Amino acid sequence: MDETLFFICPCCGSRLEIDKKNGEIINIWEKPDTEQAGDPMKSSLKKIEEKQKELQSYFSKAGEKLKNREKELNDLFEKNKKSAAADKDGEKPVNPMDLD
Repeated sequence: MDETLFFICPCCGSRLEIDKKNGEIINIWEKPDTEQAGDPMKSSLKKIEEKQKELQSYFSKAGEKLKNREKELNDLFEKNKKSAAADKDGEKPVNPMDLD
């Protein structure tokens, strides 16, 4: 069995570790100052919400880049398709194997 007990002081809020056999205080942990730091749950939730906004912004920008890239590629394809149709003129391309 454990040789120590843990209590929280009702006056100061510090955590005390006390020896069961002789009742002496072994260790004292001061109560964290939550008034200056604020509520840890609220600050954690705020950090999570900020991270979600950052990720949402990143993914929306990435989606816009993909749409722009798709439009650029479609325009380039149409341009090359028109130039290929204009260059056709009924000529058959030269086969490199026939050049020997």
